[in-house]
Amino acid sequence: MFLFPRSTTEETTSNPELTILFSQKFTSVGVLLTFNMMSGDYCTRLRAKWYSDGELLSDMEFRPDSVRYFCNNYVRLYDKIVITFYETSRPWRPVFITRIDYGIYRDFFADELLSTSCLQEVNAISENISFNTLNFTVRTETNIPFDFQKKQKLALYFNGQRIGNFYLKNGARKNRTDYQMDSHDAIGVLDGNEFPGGVYTGQLTRDVIDQIFEGEDFNYLLDDSLADIPLIGYIPYTTKRNALVQIAFSIGAVVDTSNYDGVLIYPQQTEVTGEFSEVDTYDGVTMEHSDVVTGIRLMAHTYQQSEDTEELYNDTLSGTAEVIFSDPHYGLTITGGTLLKSGDNYAVISGTGSAVVLTGKKYIHMTTALLKENPTIVFNRNVKEVSDATLVHPGNAPAVLERVYEYYQRAENVTGDVLLTDKTLGQVVGIDTGYDGRREGTIESISYQFGIREIKAEVVIHE
Repeated sequence: MFLFPRSTTEETTSNPELTILFSQKFTSVGVLLTFNMMSGDYCTRLRAKWYSDGELLSDMEFRPDSVRYFCNNYVRLYDKIVITFYETSRPWRPVFITRIDYGIYRDFFADELLSTSCLQEVNAISENISFNTLNFTVRTETNIPFDFQKKQKLALYFNGQRIGNFYLKNGARKNRTDYQMDSHDAIGVLDGNEFPGGVYTGQLTRDVIDQIFEGEDFNYLLDDSLADIPLIGYIPYTTKRNALVQIAFSIGAVVDTSNYDGVLIYPQQTEVTGEFSEVDTYDGVTMEHSDVVTGIRLMAHTYQQSEDTEELYNDTLSGTAEVIFSDPHYGLTITGGTLLKSGDNYAVISGTGSAVVLTGKKYIHMTTALLKENPTIVFNRNVKEVSDATLVHPGNAPAVLERVYEYYQRAENVTGDVLLTDKTLGQVVGIDTGYDGRREGTIESISYQFGIREIKAEVVIHE
């Protein structure tokens, strides 16, 4: 008996042993082994041992009965697993393992879900990016405990179609069978991770987006029409979510995690591609009127290097420190210590117990105001200020101004319960109000209510 893939030297052994080492401590409810899915071969008897710092934590024997088998054993804080294989399902066959998962995939079906609340939202001009939420209570009769772990991935499906991916925030076991779980989407994860930002002088959108998603456990898909747009301006030291807001707002992108295994970034939709008829709206819909915005004042930003210097750090330092700047700086110099790493918004420095002084040169930040107003409104003017979109510069400001102005000229939302059918978030649809004619707008919010065969949802359609 021997293990695949085969090494350059072949060694035959009656009881092959697989040792798995981890760089940190892990906790799991067991190990899911996937054997040879093509031939159907699998191991029928094995022994698994879990260790921590050389100390044996658990030793159990298992008898798999299929090509995918879960070794059910809840072990906390292990850093090594040793698996010994004794028998296979067919004689003279190797132990062929294609995948090892530390934990178990669970499928919760409708009859196990006591309650489910799912809200998904987008903003057509990415003035903000909401994170979608999934909260549910499940009742399960399995004797395998649920091991709550932050950012544990959850996928929500209806009739085989993906509604979205979510990541565990909080979990609680209510009793022997009931679990309560609160989760948010990838945007919620990005909101908890930092991005250093900086001054941008024409870097391509695709390159900066790639930096934002670096190190994350989910994918993103950037529309080709947006990939080569140059970014000019400034992103402060902030969260990855806020950095994504700055970029999406400046280039006219919508950021959406619904119905996809990751994050979608695509242009604002303008063509009507769906229709809600009167029979789709149950008890009818409501027309909500917001305050009329009569104009938009948009600030365009310019950043230029100057020769003025500023002291950014002055203190006794023993060890390492990260200094985050309130404004961007360049040309950093240090005395009494070492500059280990730096960017426009931060510096990592070290010292040996003496006074450390860090200085940097300033950027000159200049702003220009662009104003567009509704010429038909003279009295009761209501001008909205957009001042903190620091990737808006004189080159793209006219297009951004037009986009924001058009969005706020439509001051009505259509809300109500509808039969969702094939409609999706971010889609431009028509809807029959039943009393005020047909309206068109972007689906910006869906609160799901799952039935047996169809989805009823409370939607918000921004005209």
